[in-house]
Amino acid sequence: MLKTLQRSHKQRQIAGVYVSVATYLLLAPKRYLPGCPIHALFGIYCPACGATRAMRAVMSGDFKIAFHDNALLFAVPLFVAVGMFLQSRYSNKRVLITYIIGLILITLGFTIIRNMNNSPLAPIA
Repeated sequence: MLKTLQRSHKQRQIAGVYVSVATYLLLAPKRYLPGCPIHALFGIYCPACGATRAMRAVMSGDFKIAFHDNALLFAVPLFVAVGMFLQSRYSNKRVLITYIIGLILITLGFTIIRNMNNSPLAPIA
């Protein structure tokens, strides 16, 4: 009984954090959104650059701006779903390791392309 109460309390705490973050993203002025430390230190766009603005745009219903801010964000649910399918379907670790290596290569390629001059994948400043 106590473990069930502790679990439900923890779930409410986690839900509260998600609601708080979503509310902050929707209501905070743009100048108060956190910046990317990788971009600030090295001057390059990391794979997550623009993800905060993209999530804010998604929650506002502006999918075009969200896609321009971080196109990789739209592929994440697909990547997770495929990973979950592979994990449930195959017990062989090689399949999952190959999939993870493929995801790393896709992310690396995305990062390289978005840092090229005049790249359409570069986030909106």
